[in-house]
Amino acid sequence: LRFAVFVTGLVIVTGAFFFALGGDVTDQRLAKTFLQKEERLRVYGLTLQAIEAAPLLGTGYGTFEEVFRFYRDPSLNNFYAKAHNTYLENALELGLPGAIALFATVGGLSILTLAGVRRRRRNAVYPCIGFAATVLVAVHSLVDFSLQIPAVALTYALLMGAACAQSWSTRKGANAGGG
Repeated sequence: LRFAVFVTGLVIVTGAFFFALGGDVTDQRLAKTFLQKEERLRVYGLTLQAIEAAPLLGTGYGTFEEVFRFYRDPSLNNFYAKAHNTYLENALELGLPGAIALFATVGGLSILTLAGVRRRRRNAVYPCIGFAATVLVAVHSLVDFSLQIPAVALTYALLMGAACAQSWSTRKGANAGGG
């Protein structure tokens, strides 16, 4: 318990330190952001219209920028190469069946890590980190495209590989059917 309190305090102090160093720009940007003025909600609506045009087969992976230009309207002031919502962008590009299969795969890996958290006595931290990383990227994908950045995708894949590998014990007799 003392270690957990120490680590939590360390994370808070470190976060406050980095925010003090460079948080002014972020703070000013957030202060100027108004949901009513944000164009992203309009982009999401236009992306949904584009999905309706090709719901089964999609438009092809990586085609958002080309396809979206046919759906954008004069109410948008900014240029959008990404949907800023990974779920909508994948549904547009892969089609609904392909996007659902992709989401189900990641969801299945997440369930595997959650089961590993419950199952493991030792080294449960690894599946816990994998599950937490999945929750983090899943929530962030609602408003941005971080998994389309290679460094983020590679780091997430590395974490999930280790988490899934540590989701069950390899000791003999620890699993049903040996191990």
